Amino acid sequence: MDKQLIEWINFCEGKVDFDISHFYTLFFEGDADNGYRSDVELDAIFKYFRNSEDLKLRLRNTTQTIDLEEPDDMATFLIDSTFKDVQEKKKFIDEEELLKFLAKPVNYIDDIESVRKSQITDWQYEEYMALVGDTISELKYSTEKKVYALFEAFYGLTTDYNMVWYLGRPLLKTTVNLDHYFDLWRFGGRYCISSDGILVSRYR
Repeated sequence: MDKQLIEWINFCEGKVDFDISHFYTLFFEGDADNGYRSDVELDAIFKYFRNSEDLKLRLRNTTQTIDLEEPDDMATFLIDSTFKDVQEKKKFIDEEELLKFLAKPVNYIDDIESVRKSQITDWQYEEYMALVGDTISELKYSTEKKVYALFEAFYGLTTDYNMVWYLGRPLLKTTVNLDHYFDLWRFGGRYCISSDGILVSRYR
C-alpha cells in the first residue's frame, strides 16, 4: 500500500488532516497494470462513501483501456449525446438569457480546436459550467471534507468538470442524469456553447 493511499485512509478515518488538494493525484498511483488503482485499492478508497460499488464502476469505466466499437454515424451520435447532456443539465439553470442559447440546435463541426477555444472565450459556456457547478456543489450528500477531497481527486484524474460530475454522481442528491457526457467523452467528444449555438467535435 503506497504512502498516499495510507494517508487517504487515515484522512477518511479522521486520524490526520490534509488540504483537499493533497489528494489531487490519488488515482494515478496504484497496482493495476495500466498504472491506475487496482480493484482492491479502489475498494479501500471508496469504502468510506455510500454507493461505493457505483463509484468504483464509474472510475473503472474512465480508466480502463478497451477497444470501443464506434457508432456507424459518429457525428449523429455525438450530437445526440450532447443534446441529452445539455437537456439534463439545463434543469439546474434558470437564467433566461443563457437558456435561449441552450435551446438552439446542436451541430457537429470537424474542428476540435474551435470548440476548445470557445470553451475558454465564450461567456455562454463559462456561465453554463459555473451555474451547473454551483448547483452540484450544493447537492453533495455530505459536507464532510473527505467528499470534497474525492471530487478534487476526480478532477486530478480527468481535468474535466463534466467528467467529475459523472464520476461523483452517486454522491449527489439529484435525479438529473449526468451520464450522457461520458457517452461522448469516451469517443473523444467535447462541446461548447457559443453565440452560434451548441457545437460538438471530437479528438481523433
